[in-house]
Amino acid sequence: MTIDIDDVSKKPLDAVKEVGNFVKECQRKIFSIKFKGIKNPQTDVDIAAEEKLKKILSKIIPNSGFELEEGESLRNKDYVWVIDPIDGTKFFSTQYPVFYTQIALLYKGVNLFSAIYNPVSAQIFHAIKDKGSYYNNNRAKLQYDGPLSNTLLSIEFGQFDDKGVSIKLLSKLAPKVSKVYS
Repeated sequence: MTIDIDDVSKKPLDAVKEVGNFVKECQRKIFSIKFKGIKNPQTDVDIAAEEKLKKILSKIIPNSGFELEEGESLRNKDYVWVIDPIDGTKFFSTQYPVFYTQIALLYKGVNLFSAIYNPVSAQIFHAIKDKGSYYNNNRAKLQYDGPLSNTLLSIEFGQFDDKGVSIKLLSKLAPKVSKVYS
């Protein structure tokens, strides 16, 4: 089965917005939080939002696979949806308004489409293979072409270990970093 990416790109954008708004509405209604690892929370809203996305995206491309953040993945398909229902669950679970809903569509491992939705600010970013990147459905334009050393960058390594391995790795990646927050 081959799809026309132009035909299917609007429905996933609608889906990521719908589910992102559901997540935002549920932020003050979290009933359970468990941890999948150190500093890696999972809420009942993560699970419900992922199921909603999976159901909607399954209708857009029937028999597609899924790479899931919360549930069991099914990757042995030509078309695979990648879903992160709440990127920033740590913030979400502490009522801090910095979280996103993200999806991508892969065809045989190649990214055809991806979208990131911020339901707090109602900003949506998406990209379509060979068609460019978009911000709130307007073609994105390069706005800064300065040196990388003047760029603000945020990297999360999770919990720092006793031996300082994460700090050593960070200092190799960014030797001129001015501040490190842990």
